[in-house]
Amino acid sequence: MTTNVQITENFNYRELACKGTDQSCGGCSALPITDLLYAHMERLQSIRTRLGVPLSVTSGHRCARHNRYSGGAPHSMHLNLATDVRPSISADNLVEAMDDIVALADEMSLGGIGIYNDFVHLDSREYIGRGIARWNNRT
Repeated sequence: MTTNVQITENFNYRELACKGTDQSCGGCSALPITDLLYAHMERLQSIRTRLGVPLSVTSGHRCARHNRYSGGAPHSMHLNLATDVRPSISADNLVEAMDDIVALADEMSLGGIGIYNDFVHLDSREYIGRGIARWNNRT
């Protein structure tokens, strides 16, 4: 797979592939090419376009070894595809921008939305028959 190939206007394979290290999975860079990948990324692109600011993907797909190594949940959506995103803006506006991401994701009925201090977890779990999940781990 050519890792710098664009999936959408603003997102490419490299930023979604497993970011494991030599210690976790040998740096496998795995990324299953599935309908879920494209469906989720179309929605993420729509959020980015409507938000009007770049989004950094801090975590996308995780292979099983990397997920275990990083303490991920045994049935984490990252094993399929989930995106932890952070708006690329000044810290002064970070919380407001993250709240905007959550509102847009909720409006689009994304199945999984998790709020953290410095990123938002987004996934399309409903696409593969999993129930809706919402959580707020912001302190």
